[in-house]
Amino acid sequence: MGRVQHLQYSPLTPSSRTGSTSTMAETSARSAPLPPTKAAPQTNTLTRSQKNTLVLLLSLAIQLALLGYAAHVDANPVGGLKYTDVDWRVVYDGLVHTAHPRPGHEASGPLAPWLARLGLRIGSPYDRATFRYTPLLVLVLSPALIAPILGRLVLVALTLALPHILLSDPAVPFWTTHLLWTLNPIVLNITTRGSPEALPCLLTAALVVSLRRSGLGSAPGGHRKWEYASAAALALAASYKIYPVIYVPTIWAALSRKYGWFGAGVWRFGIVCASVAVVVNAALWAV
Repeated sequence: MGRVQHLQYSPLTPSSRTGSTSTMAETSARSAPLPPTKAAPQTNTLTRSQKNTLVLLLSLAIQLALLGYAAHVDANPVGGLKYTDVDWRVVYDGLVHTAHPRPGHEASGPLAPWLARLGLRIGSPYDRATFRYTPLLVLVLSPALIAPILGRLVLVALTLALPHILLSDPAVPFWTTHLLWTLNPIVLNITTRGSPEALPCLLTAALVVSLRRSGLGSAPGGHRKWEYASAAALALAASYKIYPVIYVPTIWAALSRKYGWFGAGVWRFGIVCASVAVVVNAALWAV
């Protein structure tokens, strides 16, 4: 008889059935097409510099609109009231007195004969009653001699320059600066009415930023050029209006932490500040 080969049947145990089922599921999962994934939404975040530019452009647009409104109201005053402040008329008249002096009212300082030989007739802005500013303001607003609107635009530029200088320091808060100055309706109104208060504020802001960049309180030796710049800014600011001298004790205290109360750095700062003030004011007096 032929040999009968018996095939032994081994049934699947529950554990083996489970393993087989999971293996099949994994295989089918691998072979199944993956659902399309959605791309993450791209966010166009503006940088601090870009946001600053947009805010400055907004402020510029508002001030240009106010200047247009000023021209209309000045030409058609309501109840005799004009938009432009009397300060602008005083400053502009002082500028005219300086550039076009009346006969017998030419400059009489030590440099006057030399200027006369050059054919320059320069008068004094103080021939205009109530002119109480430094003659430096006359130099800054000299484009108004071409057209008065150019002098008003210079004031607008000074207003826009201040937040740009302050925000060059990353530690200065962005929106606080713009809300208190760039978009402040009081500041915009004062500037577009022709008041030159933006200039001393700009010089004071330059003083503060220069002091911060000079690294006061750090180890001696670094950023000395910014100490010179801050000393010059203090001299110019105090030459325009005296009130910035209230910062002198604070500046001295900060310098003392770096150089000592009467160290070389303190004397250097004082000498630079005094020299700039003397040179500027002596030049103006000599004319």
